[in-house]
Amino acid sequence: MKGTYAIFLLGLLVLASGCVQPSEGGERPVKTSATDGIVINEFSSDLTRYESTESIPLYLEIENVGGTTAKDVNATILGASWVDNVPTKDFGNLSPPDLTVSPPVPGDFKTWTTTLSAFTNVPQGVETKVTLTARVEYGYSNNGAVHIDVLSKDEYKRRIQKGETIPTAPTVENSAGPIHIDIDPRGLPPILDKKENISVLILLKNVGSGVPITKEGAEGNITVNLTVTGLNAKFVKCLDTEYNPSQTSVIIQTKLRRGESAKIPCTIELDKPTAHNTFTILFKTDYRYYIEQPLTLTIVGAG
Repeated sequence: MKGTYAIFLLGLLVLASGCVQPSEGGERPVKTSATDGIVINEFSSDLTRYESTESIPLYLEIENVGGTTAKDVNATILGASWVDNVPTKDFGNLSPPDLTVSPPVPGDFKTWTTTLSAFTNVPQGVETKVTLTARVEYGYSNNGAVHIDVLSKDEYKRRIQKGETIPTAPTVENSAGPIHIDIDPRGLPPILDKKENISVLILLKNVGSGVPITKEGAEGNITVNLTVTGLNAKFVKCLDTEYNPSQTSVIIQTKLRRGESAKIPCTIELDKPTAHNTFTILFKTDYRYYIEQPLTLTIVGAG
């Protein structure tokens, strides 16, 4: 009975994790992540110690576990100060997992094997540690939507008097990836008795393990495309930009570093609701992103 109970518990844990789905036969398992796009599955070498006369083989494996295609993916090995040329590898585009078919299809993965020349400038009998870093950069986008309830004042009063439910703050639907958008629930749902401007605070979050970066090396840059539909909604202002005339779609530039959140306050004009209506904010974030993984080796000076 104890063995059966242990197997049952193990099964529950596997079901609860939800991050790795089984595949048929000897195929790769389907890995998914709500907070990452490209991940580094492995960055390794054959040994942890090398003599200063030995070259150093390196192995890198990456995979797209997010919700959209990773574009222009490339890897760089940093930290090998003794080599003349920094090792780099272009992987092209990597597709995400396809969960719409049965069995599901894993996201694209790539491997790269490269060899560093020997670190010869180490005196005999001396041991020194070197830390190499695999940096992977890729272009990504996160898409999503939020449907926001709007009540007329008469409808709000009627529901209060009847003890009926008042809509709660909305939940933002995000595609899988490292940049997520949320909405500050304060002031929602709006309650209007005329055409009016409302304030919405959009929260942009870096939930991944890396940092946005431009091709020129500037960290943090994010492009956010916002569109509103329903109740004749239009953007009047976002951040410090006023839109005259008001617009249904806007493009915003902001910065977001590791583990950070950015606030995007917007003013949106809405028509008066008939009683209970909704409007929708659609968003798409475009950015370049990098992740890193270190590897520490010991180099021993040889005679």
